[in-house]
Formats: sequence, C-alpha cells, structure tokens
Amino acid sequence: WMWREGNLVKPSFAHVAVFIDDNSVVHVQQQGLRGIIKRDQVEEVIDGSKFFIFRPSCATLERICGTPKERALACLGLRFTYSVTSGNCEVFANIVCNGTWNVWDSVQGEGH
Repeated sequence: WMWREGNLVKPSFAHVAVFIDDNSVVHVQQQGLRGIIKRDQVEEVIDGSKFFIFRPSCATLERICGTPKERALACLGLRFTYSVTSGNCEVFANIVCNGTWNVWDSVQGEGH
C-alpha cells in the first residue's frame, strides 16, 4: 500500500501493487476510464510515497493455486473498465494475493 499526497488539484489517495522482485511491481495504471495491469520499476511506482508491505497469510496461500507473483504476472496487459469501487488497484491486489473477488469491499471505494 502506498499513500499519494494530494494537492489543490488532485486529492490524496492510496495505491496498491504486488511486489514481484526487488526491482519491480505489478499494479493497475488508470488510463482515462480504463485500467491496465502493468509491471514497472519499484522506484517509479512508489515515487516518494509513504508505504507499507502486507504479506498474505500461509493459510490463504495454501488454499489457492499458484503464488501471488505468478497470478500477477499472468494478468500483465489486461485492460478493464476502471471503477473506484470495484475495478481498481486494491481489487486487483485482493484477487491475486487473497483469491477474493467481491468478497471484501474496496476500502478505497468507501468514500465514493
């Protein structure tokens, strides 16, 4: 999770990515009304944000097929309709790390 500080034009918001290795993450990049799943350099994505790392529990990892890394890499290039409540970076991370889809509400979407 990364916290992006806002300014007069753009409000503050959270961004979520899946760490792949020491140098890269897979995340959702919003492009207008669309989202695309991309792999980018850690430094470019964090970009001075305050952040913390969350690790899925072993029980979660044992009940779903593959690793979060494998699932995230399998999604590279996917495009979808971006939604602050149901189609965003947090939803993507919940899917690949926890195997959940619409089980948890998007924390980011609660204010919208």
